[in-house]
Formats: sequence, structure tokens, C-alpha cells
Amino acid sequence: YQRRVHGGTLEPKWEEDMHLNVCGHFRSLKLHCKDRDDMDAADSLGTWSISAEELKNGARVDDWVELVGRGTGQLRIKVHYTPAELLYISPVVPNVFFPVRNGCRVTLYQDAHTGGEPRVTVRHSPEWNPPGGDWKKMHAEERFGFQTMDNDNGFSSEPGAEVEHVPRNCWEEIYTAISEAKHFIYITGWGVWVNMSLLRRGPVVDGEEMLTTGELLKKKAEEGVAVRVMAWNEKTSWNNPFVPHPAGLMGTHDEETLAYFEGTGVQCILAFRDGGEGLGPKFTQLAGAVASEGFLWTHHQKTIICDAAPLVSEDGGCPEGRRMIGFVGGLDITNGRWDTPQHTLYRSLQTEHKDDFLNNVNEGLVVTQEYGPREPWEDLHAKVEGPVVRDLASNFDQRWRQQEPELADALLDLNAEPMIPEEDDTVMGSSHPDTWAVQVLRSADERVAADITGIDDSIQQAYVHNIRRAKKFLLIENQYFLGSSQHWLEEADPEMAPHVVPVEIARKIVSCIANGERFSAYIIIPMYSALI
Repeated sequence: YQRRVHGGTLEPKWEEDMHLNVCGHFRSLKLHCKDRDDMDAADSLGTWSISAEELKNGARVDDWVELVGRGTGQLRIKVHYTPAELLYISPVVPNVFFPVRNGCRVTLYQDAHTGGEPRVTVRHSPEWNPPGGDWKKMHAEERFGFQTMDNDNGFSSEPGAEVEHVPRNCWEEIYTAISEAKHFIYITGWGVWVNMSLLRRGPVVDGEEMLTTGELLKKKAEEGVAVRVMAWNEKTSWNNPFVPHPAGLMGTHDEETLAYFEGTGVQCILAFRDGGEGLGPKFTQLAGAVASEGFLWTHHQKTIICDAAPLVSEDGGCPEGRRMIGFVGGLDITNGRWDTPQHTLYRSLQTEHKDDFLNNVNEGLVVTQEYGPREPWEDLHAKVEGPVVRDLASNFDQRWRQQEPELADALLDLNAEPMIPEEDDTVMGSSHPDTWAVQVLRSADERVAADITGIDDSIQQAYVHNIRRAKKFLLIENQYFLGSSQHWLEEADPEMAPHVVPVEIARKIVSCIANGERFSAYIIIPMYSALI
């Protein structure tokens, strides 16, 4: 684990908390302090170590320790070990940047569009009995009493009642949210493409146009809405008039998007993702200068945060001002992402995908828009409401200020009017009382987000946290699945992909077998990952 780099001082202060998930057999914990000159490789100043056996037996360190190696030096540290079985009780992921937020609502989306299919009938088990023995669930604050409900389909007030879940249309609801924003719209993306529409099967309001994303955002900016777009700066794309390559090898269209919004009311920035420092020798040998120059590191956050009308409470009241809503998940607003659960390959080539054809997985074949097939796309997304949206907005604010500090004044004060005060921005007690506890997780460090000390690896922390808490099964669906290279049976390497998620899954299965317990792990990855 590499931590912060301090320059221009011989007395650095890290002031960091490091929570390391340990899974495997280890001899010791070693801290390695290095001196990194501007142009030279990191030089070792010394190390300090303690045996794993001592930590396992309860040893604690809270003192200055001597570095062993070149010269002399000391580190002020605190170290202790806590067994996993004492940690993983609460569903809340501990020791990460953003806390869990109560009083929220989450709407889950399968694919960009569903057309309301497939519908699922949910029967509430008569055996389910909440604390207190009352079917009517109560929040910790009793003024927020509510019953279960499924989106807008009504309440189920009795055990055993059936509710039909109708899947929602993600991109149509994003289009509507953007259209109805009056104060601000913040967007991050791996790719944000302006020349396509989020709508494919007609306008959301009869008689209105089906604007492209670029047209819609420019229209909102012309209405006085603060529209801020932050896309990944893909280094193989450029707008050189003599050798144009605006889409880039990855097809992010970032230079096209930047050029499109130039001179408009939409403020768009392209953000690099720096990387390369601290790579092991094998990775550096494979990647070379490509890694150190940032070609391999991407911004993969896909978020939209905007203002919306306030909710009407159960007593009919409505606070003045505007609340915040957010969209977050796996869907970029770019080409190839619009799809349905049917995942048609040919049928939509001249309709929904006429101007949105993508296929990067047919190696050696000439695949065209005219004949297909198109590449199907499945991703999950979510709409979030309530206090957690402020954490999404904070993430945007931190990234914008860190990566484009000269435009920091372009961000609005979202704690000022007309925004609803944070203490009143809750879904609980509203006419839609389907409430959740929600926690924002991310992968970021101080180079890409302000207000971070070191690294926020809360996504990995959450994986490990929930793998260790699981009792019966795991279901993981991901575009890529690689890691725990230090435990590979062939060509094991502690530097290639050392995160612990795969070995944590293996450990969970082994421990359940040893205890005579049934446990299943389902891992779904694409036959062909996008762009490979």
C-alpha cells in the first residue's frame, strides 16, 4: 500500500489512518519510508517491522520507532490487529470517507431502458416480523413512521400482500430530471457524448422534442441553470486539425464534447487520472512509459446531480426551495449504452440504434451499422434521493476543485438558498416513504479529489466488508475481475494486482467447507469486456 508523498520537508507529517484488510499467511508487517527525488527513483530511508505473530497475540505499538537502514530516523506510529470476526457485524462500511446516510430512497435500474418489462410480483412474507411485532415499520425517529411500498405502485399494508414491481426507464428519468432542473446540473463520466439522445422511443412529454444530450444541456444553461460537466481526459484523443482523432482509442469523445460546449453556457472540463508512482518492477516493465504518463488510469465515476422539486410530506406540507437528486452507477451517457433486457443484436439497427452503433468485440470481422451485429450492453444504475445526494455532490465538488482549481468559483454553494437545508432534505415522512440507508463508496486519492488525506479505497473496503459478513451466498457482476496476484497458483506476483477480493472469496468458501456450512459464490463477467 503506497501512501502520501510529502515534498520539501525533512520532517513530514502523514497524519493518516490506514486500515489494511489482511487475508493470507504473512510473516510480518513492514513500513518502508522512501525519499523520492524529483527525477530519481525512490530511495530507501529505512524500514520498521513487527512480526505477524506478535500482532496476532495482541501486541500494540503506540510510540516512536527507529527506522533500520540508511542513516537514522524515527516514525511516530500506532499499530494493532483486530480479528475479522470482531469487525464485521454492522452493514455499515467503517473507516471510510463518507458515512451511511439514513432517510434516503433508491430506485434501481436494469439497463438504460426496460419498457416496464420484465415485471416481478413480490409477496411480503407473513413470517417477517419487525422489531416490536408491528408490521408498520418505524424508523429510529418515531415521527417517521411508514409502511413498505414499491416505487409508485402503492402500499402493502399486510403481511403476505403482493406488490407488482414495474422496472423503470433509467435514461428517460435522467432526461426528465435534467429537463426539470432549475438551479444546477453536475455531471461526471468516463465518457459524455453530446451527439445522441437519451430518448429512443418518443418524447417523455407529448409534443416535445427528443433533444440530444448536448442540445439539452445547452438549453438548460441558456435558461440560467449552472451546468458543469467533468469527463475523463483520454490521452489518445485530440483535436489537431492536421491529424484529428477526437474520439480517441477508447471512444470517449472527450475532445468532441469539450469543443461542442466551447463558447456556451455549459462549463466542461476534461480531467486526467494520474498514476504510475510506486508501480512494481514487473508492472513497469510491461507498461513502460504508458503507465507513468497516465494512459492506463481512467476516471470511471458516472454521476449526475441536480436540483428537483421538494417532496410533499404525508401531512400535505411542502418545504420551500429545491432538493437534490442524484443518479449513480455503471451507465455512461455515451454511445453503445442504450439497451433493453432483450439485448437485440440486429432488430434495432435501423431504429433505436440507427445513430448509436457500437461493436468492439468482433475481432477479425468487418462489422458495420448496416448489417450488425451490435454489441449488447448491460449495466446497473440507480437514482438516489435524500441526504446521501449531498455526498455525491461533495465528491463532484472535491474533484472539480482539485483538478480545475482555477474554476473553483464556478461551483455553487449548495447549502444556500434556494436549496432545502440538509436537515430537511429527507425522504422520510414524504408521500413516497420507501426509505433506505445509503453510503457513498469510491476509489480516489489526493491527486484527484480535494479534502482527501492519502487514499479513499472504500469500494475495496466495502467488497471485503460484505464478503466477510455474507452467510449464504455472494453474487458479483463486474466488467473485469482480477486480483490477489500474490496468491496466483502460476506466476504469483505481489505487485501485479494485489488487492484481496478474490482471495477473500476463496477464504470464505474454505472456511464454510471447514465448518460444514453451505455457501455459494456467483461471479458474472462478460464473455468479452468492452474495448477488448
